[in-house]
Amino acid sequence: MIEVCRVAEDGNEERVLIGDVSSYDVPYEEEEEEEEKKGKDANDGVAKEVSICIGEKEHRRRGYASAAMKMFITYLEEQRERKCKFIVAKIEATNLASRNLFLYGLGFSSTRKQRERNESGDGEALAPNYFGEIELGLKLGTQTYGTMVFSKDEDSEEILGEMRWLEGDR
Repeated sequence: MIEVCRVAEDGNEERVLIGDVSSYDVPYEEEEEEEEKKGKDANDGVAKEVSICIGEKEHRRRGYASAAMKMFITYLEEQRERKCKFIVAKIEATNLASRNLFLYGLGFSSTRKQRERNESGDGEALAPNYFGEIELGLKLGTQTYGTMVFSKDEDSEEILGEMRWLEGDR
């Protein structure tokens, strides 16, 4: 969930749900050939396919998606025991805002599948798949946005996470 706090008319803070980041595990296929050459099992690990949604237009293009994805990527970096090596985003080819976010704001690049599709396509820079999507990926360990600090709430026993950003990165 992506929530923002805002001050209501009565002066109280209220939390507003504005979007969602979701992911699921998919086979890690990006560097099979390189892994096999090094004698490693190419299937030793997973990739996370991610999606992000900011529901209302009034909350879009304000940096919330970027901040949420940076937090998610940092969380995955901190949780390396889950063997996640790669993050994949499938984006509707016509969604230029999301393409720019992932390509330029987050440092993603074309996946191997996307590069193969581009080479066999009609010369279009990022050729969409059958569903009209382009596929961008990020190898974990190549981008650093900050660190996650975890603590436990003494009353509720809830584990809380806090992002500590690098200077100038938000």
